[in-house]
Amino acid sequence: MNIIHIEIKNHYKSDKENKVETIPIIKRVYYENGDIKFEILGEKNVPMTWLDK
Repeated sequence: MNIIHIEIKNHYKSDKENKVETIPIIKRVYYENGDIKFEILGEKNVPMTWLDK
């Protein structure tokens, strides 16, 4: 039987899990003069693992 210590397991996270990416929060998408425009509400930092799913 293998015993896994949660603290040790969490210590060995990959670098990808620790990296974050800043993404824009889009409030509205609209057309203006035939072009697509975005109204940005703000930005949020999210882990890279969320973006891979």
